[in-house]
Amino acid sequence: MDVLARYAILGAAGFTFAFGPTWSHLSILLLYPVAANGKKHTPGWVGTFYALALIPAATAAWDYAHAIGWLIMAWLIPWLVNTALLSFALVQKNTAKRIGFTLVVLVALNVPPLSAISVISPAPVAGLLFPGFGIAGLALLAGFIALSLTLSTLNRVPQLLILGALTLCTASAYATVSDTPSKDSSLIQAVQTYRGMPSAIEIQAFHRAWRFDELQLADASVANTVVFPESTFGDWIDADATMLNASKKEIIGGARIALNESAYTHVLISNRRGVVYQQRQPLPVGFGHKRRAVKATNESNGKPLIDALICIELANPWITLSTFIQAEKVVVWAANLGWSTNLRLHQRLETNLQQWAQLFGVQAISAVNHRKNTHG
Repeated sequence: MDVLARYAILGAAGFTFAFGPTWSHLSILLLYPVAANGKKHTPGWVGTFYALALIPAATAAWDYAHAIGWLIMAWLIPWLVNTALLSFALVQKNTAKRIGFTLVVLVALNVPPLSAISVISPAPVAGLLFPGFGIAGLALLAGFIALSLTLSTLNRVPQLLILGALTLCTASAYATVSDTPSKDSSLIQAVQTYRGMPSAIEIQAFHRAWRFDELQLADASVANTVVFPESTFGDWIDADATMLNASKKEIIGGARIALNESAYTHVLISNRRGVVYQQRQPLPVGFGHKRRAVKATNESNGKPLIDALICIELANPWITLSTFIQAEKVVVWAANLGWSTNLRLHQRLETNLQQWAQLFGVQAISAVNHRKNTHG
């Protein structure tokens, strides 16, 4: 395979990973065998893949801040880190070193502190290949990648046989994946809203007006617990709980609470139990932020029946993994994307959520506020 052919394959794989449907995320698995050859072109091949795959992250940063600095940083920093570390591993000429270094780099990119900027991770793809396997599925994915890295050391016929076996494994595994895990509507319901993002002057009056809508939606639900998006309640005050207690259901929604006079944090707060989840990775990065409120009290075998991810936490593979490991039945993703018109951002995060859910065999639902109604 010549140099230009590898550039073309990895450019197409990066573009497909960034903009394709759910199944196209498997294209990241092409990165390892195609870029691995122990030659000087390896950084260029790896960089080409990440240059295209990171475009959605950069455009999301632009949507959030409308600043060229954010756009450049959101693309450049992950691009440099991922390209440099993975190129160092794949350029190794010894096959055993190449496999070992690659697996070490992939682990490093999925645990703190690098997990905070590792927006391109192969880990969720394990949900497509090995649904229901949990941690074992991640180990199998590592073996899958290690096997693919041996292709460059083999003759043409063994290469084709192994590549064919990997392709059949991928196709058969994907064919068995259901769209979403089975739902238990009596337990919990997540609400999608389309209220956009109000101005700073309007924000408190805007949030107060939502309370009456939440009461009506919650009372009409067949679920015992109804979850609303991040930032639904704005700055939380005790009077909010008093009003929401008029509902016969438990209402959980996003709010902002003060930590001290100069700092605040985003939480999910219940009209019955107060703060139940606290965001662990606030924007822009939040390295090492591990603050976490009490878990939901409805537990089975020591695990919370309901666990949650708030906004950008879903892009952090370490936080997402720890959440799904702890969850027994349901993981709720609560987010406020009212600041963005980038539909790809929501689709990408939603896809990650469902792939993790398939891997661990739990239900995952989304409570997201959008800029506008995208369904008509």
